[in-house]
Amino acid sequence: MGNGNRNANVFETLEGRRLLSSVSLSGGVLKITGDSSSGNDLGVWLRGSSTLVACHNGQTKNYSTDSVNRIELVGGSKADNLWITDEITKPSIIHGNGGNDTISGGSGDSASNGVDDLVVHSYNQSNNHLVLRYTPDSGRYTLIKNGNAVNVSDSNGDVNITHSGTATYRMRDSKGVLSNSVTFSEPAPTSSNSSAVNDLAVHSYNQSNNHLVLRYTPDSGRYTLIKNGNAVNV
Repeated sequence: MGNGNRNANVFETLEGRRLLSSVSLSGGVLKITGDSSSGNDLGVWLRGSSTLVACHNGQTKNYSTDSVNRIELVGGSKADNLWITDEITKPSIIHGNGGNDTISGGSGDSASNGVDDLVVHSYNQSNNHLVLRYTPDSGRYTLIKNGNAVNVSDSNGDVNITHSGTATYRMRDSKGVLSNSVTFSEPAPTSSNSSAVNDLAVHSYNQSNNHLVLRYTPDSGRYTLIKNGNAVNV
């Protein structure tokens, strides 16, 4: 049993190190990185006036406030709780990385990237109706099209817009932070009309024998007459 206990103690120590290995301070940047494939609880709070406490899924590590110039939190693909308490005034960047995250950015200059799951949901080519979908967090978001804010209908994370050509879209949160970008190109038409045959017209009609003559200006190539959606031999 002695060996079993000793092995258990070693496992606990290594596990603790593994968790804390995702908390680092380099070049004045305090970075806390969560598990990429699960939900995380990552945050920073102020102890007294000179100590920042970095929290990583129940583990903590202390840093001097003077050694930290910026805070960066990196969540996973699931629902994360990413937070920095209000009394901290350090600049911060928070990456949601997908999932229905809960994000609180403190009172410093903050870049909350909780809308990094912007995607094209649907497109109706008949009326150029494009629907972009994202997971909304608290606050108000603005759609940015090719670098410019546009007025659109936004309901429960669905953005409805009339689209043509090629455009790059992003969402901007109330703090001015941009989401991931989505570039969408209008699909090529499924059928096209040759300008050389747009002068099709009735030339003559003989009612006695129902003989109809249609006239058009031919271009190079071969043409087929379409009657009520079906090709006919003429």
